[in-house]
Amino acid sequence: MAEINITPLLDMAFALLIIFVITTPLLEQPVPVQLPSLSQSEEIVRESPRNPTEVTIDSNGTVFLGDEPLRRDELEAILGSLPREQVLIVRGDREVPYGRVAEVLDLIRQSGVQSVVVSYEP
Repeated sequence: MAEINITPLLDMAFALLIIFVITTPLLEQPVPVQLPSLSQSEEIVRESPRNPTEVTIDSNGTVFLGDEPLRRDELEAILGSLPREQVLIVRGDREVPYGRVAEVLDLIRQSGVQSVVVSYEP
């Protein structure tokens, strides 16, 4: 009586599953925006922040936290509940008026969050 040993097949399937689970979140970018580019800029952030929260402003001026669109009062409530050590990454589309980005940065400052990174294309 012959038997087929499927243990190596299961090992390979689990290894592929682990690779897929780890790499999938890295491929997602929730809200597509065209970041402004800076011609002469120095690399400011030398290491990736741990567990950052992304605040994105699209070309229409809509503010997103992750991929969830928010109104001003909702954003204020969420920012107020974040710990002061939380790192926020602000991604503003190059077509959005500067005043809209300044409003969001002001809300972040008022919330007490201390670490803010403004994202751009080098």
